[in-house]
Amino acid sequence: MINVTGTARLTKDPELKYTGNGTPVATTTGAFKRSRLNAEGNPETAFLRCVVFGKRAESFAKYTRKGSLIGISGEIATRSYDDQQGNTHYVTEIVVDNFEFLEKKSAVDDREQQRTNGAETQRKDDSLEQNMPEPPSFSDDDLPY
Repeated sequence: MINVTGTARLTKDPELKYTGNGTPVATTTGAFKRSRLNAEGNPETAFLRCVVFGKRAESFAKYTRKGSLIGISGEIATRSYDDQQGNTHYVTEIVVDNFEFLEKKSAVDDREQQRTNGAETQRKDDSLEQNMPEPPSFSDDDLPY
């Protein structure tokens, strides 16, 4: 058993499904910052599939969404499956035993609202830019220095 504890920001809304016997299963992907730095000196990010079972899955799907910051503990699990063409695919995922909300829901709502407003502002800026006259052209010889 390989236990893992980490902090992740969800990259998509959790998807809630039910197994044949009615067990709830929620799946999503979490972005986990690694301690290793990339060539630019920034932390690398690992994107790992997270799976939650049972009653926790229903709570997880109900109260988290894309952008939520969560703390998780669970177990690394690997599995494989064959697709219709007979190719074998291997999956590594975190089977989440426990999770915690690390920010208020309102923080996620605020961030989403800012992102939406930013996109609207960008669209307005783009339309203003289209109506602006072309700036005058000049060469390096025109510069006083």
